[in-house]
Amino acid sequence: LPAFSADRDSVRERALSLLRHGEVKRAIQFVHTELGKNPKKVPLRMLLGQIVDFDGKPEAAIRIWKEGVSGQAADFPLLMSIAERRRMQSEEGPTVEHKRGSVTYNPSKDEAAEKAFKERNAKRALDHYGKARALRPKAPEIIAHMGQLQHATGQFKDAIMTWSEGAAAFPKEDEFQLGWAKALGALKRPSEAAEHYQATLALNSRRTEAHEALADYYETQSMP
Repeated sequence: LPAFSADRDSVRERALSLLRHGEVKRAIQFVHTELGKNPKKVPLRMLLGQIVDFDGKPEAAIRIWKEGVSGQAADFPLLMSIAERRRMQSEEGPTVEHKRGSVTYNPSKDEAAEKAFKERNAKRALDHYGKARALRPKAPEIIAHMGQLQHATGQFKDAIMTWSEGAAAFPKEDEFQLGWAKALGALKRPSEAAEHYQATLALNSRRTEAHEALADYYETQSMP
């Protein structure tokens, strides 16, 4: 759980104390009561959602965070929390459950449903990252996650735009060049992709993925 400023420490410490003693339900009830006194207090809403998520109820946590979104700059941590949780769901799928520090892996019974779940939550995550980015346009982690999610959902042209914006804003970060290259490759533009793989390696010569992609490209160009 994140750090809070001094005026919220008493609530936070009380909640953490309950959690340390395994009193998860009481911690939820306590923070819920405190939030009820001031529903606009974003840090308390963040804390309540995090504890509920810790208790294995991600959808309930997301609802708590969503209820606090008001179209103001203070929405940023709420939007990021929603986006991060949705991104986790898009990567893990419905067969992975987190509860009270433990992780349960359930066998997949319907691959089509699992794929649809991942795609649906990738789009949801992308939507909330977009809203968060409107508040902080230059946050590198948002740009990177948006590029990855656009790629994962087949929005390759949008991904290229996102990666190019990231590369312009953070020219020393190889991640943006690598994402740009992969999106170009997905669009069957191998020579352009190769240029960005080379740019990736100019920034970080240890990016194995870029080395492998360039080797494959050279082989297709009869350049053994």
